[in-house]
Amino acid sequence: MLAIALAMASPALAGKWDGLLSNSHWYVPVPGLLGYAAPRGNFSNPVPLGDQTLWSLGVATGGTFSGSSEATLQLGPVLLSDRSTINGRVDDNGTILMIFTPDTGGQTTVGLGQMRVIGGTTAMEMQMITGTQLMVTHWASMLPYDPARFNPPPAQTIPITLASGQWSWTSGTPWRVRSASLFGGTGAGRLAISGFTNGYFWGVASGPGGTRPITVLGSITPGGKVLLATTDGRNVSTLYGGISGDQTNGVMDLETYNYVTGAFSGQGSIFTVVAPFDRTVAERGRPEAIGAAQTLYALSASELSFNPAIAPAFDLLTSVDGQVLADYIAQTLPALSGSAAAISYEPQQNFSGRLRDRLLDATKPFDIAAWVEPYGTFADQASGHQPGYHWDSQGVATGFEGWVSDRLLLGLGFNAGSLSARGDHQDRLAVESQHLGLYGSYDLERTGRVDFVLDGGLTQNSVSRSLSFAGLSTGGVYAGQSYHAGLGWSRDIAMTPDLTLTPRLSVDYGHAHTDDYAEQGGNGLGLVVEDQVFDTLRFGADLDSRMALGNGLEMSGRFGARYDAINDSRTVSARYAMSDIRFDTSSGSASPWLFTAGLGLYGKLSERTSVGVNYNLEASPAGYVEQTAELRLRISF
Repeated sequence: MLAIALAMASPALAGKWDGLLSNSHWYVPVPGLLGYAAPRGNFSNPVPLGDQTLWSLGVATGGTFSGSSEATLQLGPVLLSDRSTINGRVDDNGTILMIFTPDTGGQTTVGLGQMRVIGGTTAMEMQMITGTQLMVTHWASMLPYDPARFNPPPAQTIPITLASGQWSWTSGTPWRVRSASLFGGTGAGRLAISGFTNGYFWGVASGPGGTRPITVLGSITPGGKVLLATTDGRNVSTLYGGISGDQTNGVMDLETYNYVTGAFSGQGSIFTVVAPFDRTVAERGRPEAIGAAQTLYALSASELSFNPAIAPAFDLLTSVDGQVLADYIAQTLPALSGSAAAISYEPQQNFSGRLRDRLLDATKPFDIAAWVEPYGTFADQASGHQPGYHWDSQGVATGFEGWVSDRLLLGLGFNAGSLSARGDHQDRLAVESQHLGLYGSYDLERTGRVDFVLDGGLTQNSVSRSLSFAGLSTGGVYAGQSYHAGLGWSRDIAMTPDLTLTPRLSVDYGHAHTDDYAEQGGNGLGLVVEDQVFDTLRFGADLDSRMALGNGLEMSGRFGARYDAINDSRTVSARYAMSDIRFDTSSGSASPWLFTAGLGLYGKLSERTSVGVNYNLEASPAGYVEQTAELRLRISF
């Protein structure tokens, strides 16, 4: 810790800088002319100003020196001037303390600094803050000059970074704080640096849960010295020390001091930067959370995160790291991490497959038939290749079909069902769906037959998420639409009187759209989710088989493969309710390949009535497995 007092080492041990300081003149070069001013009650939005300060020093003895100071401030169109008497000390390590006493009386100003060589010239790198109702802070690398040969530049406001740019990484960073002098008790707190220009920074801070809120204004010199001032609206506290590290491991080690007398308290404060969240989630294998991590990090470095309603959540996010942090951030993602639209399309896809299967069942002769198929499906996407999830659905499909000529079959089907999905982090999606479809086939006689399926549907979707790390929950409701068009060619090949093989080629296009929605609850971490689109274009090849077992029984089997030429990425855009920053969540693209197998058993209950059971399995190399069981009832008229 730094310990500066007016009583320093004896003259014999503190005269290293006497020759440099004696009868010298010092000025502020252009890169250091910028200063900032802010009202005593709030430091979070400081105003830039220009500050040219000229020093004239007398004889220095044993590190002790005195002289005069003339400061000119430019604040907008207004120029202000002030003359003061200087009394200062510098030790052999180059640590400087200066007291400025106005010639007209009033509050003294404390300047703290360090001797530092810049470009071969020894500079006095100084920092200060002063004022009563309007607080002014300034840092500069003061350089020596000869008044007879050099005219220093006038005070001017230059609100750009010309110096101390190596610390610009502090802008937009959150910090963990341990400071009993600022927050009492354990001293736990959080700082958000929202802005940085030319070595100056500002922001807000508070104790746990947004308690004891303060605003801050400070400066960092190129040499890494930090002067930090805070206000709770009435009382100003000041700290001084140093900074080291970078955005991943930065630390400020500061000590409270009196900005009027220069006396140090001996009370230390440690500020530790919070490393960027996106690096953590990437290292933990959660690439879908990178956008959310970047947004939450930016919010944790803003005043928005100190709202008492949401501050506890950001206290937690900035207090953990590693897998715990990655899991917390994953809880804030849109439900099913971008896969919601793709999952809401599953009932449509299964319905179109069910209509296609009707074309295989609709053997002659009959004029018209009615059919009913209750079903149940469950599926799992393993974690790893993409975020994991599970869904299951159940429903009933029904319809009518008939031969309108010797070659043309047409049918109309309807489906009503429900689906329930859950993700890795207590996020859930419920889908209620209704679909209507037209299907048919045309017999080409010797060359096989062609078939088509046209279907569409509406969905009503509801999502819920648990932000268990913050003790919050949220959810939303939205509508969706989907449609599908498919064409196929197939041909029956009689291998034996009892066995028929049917190769089939197909192409299917599907489209799903889900509306935008705003979640309720979750305080500021509820989501406003944009509409989402999911498209698929699958080319398929199947081999179906039918074998007569006798006594009216028939067994069917299927093997097939699908390739999705679009393989749409499962991406959704959203923003947190507390912010206008939009981010994308993508669970990536699934494998374009999907392999299928099925087995069925059918029997006739009467001349015109048949019943059967069917089991289908679908699997992809990316760890997706879907299984369906259904009961089939058909009545011919």
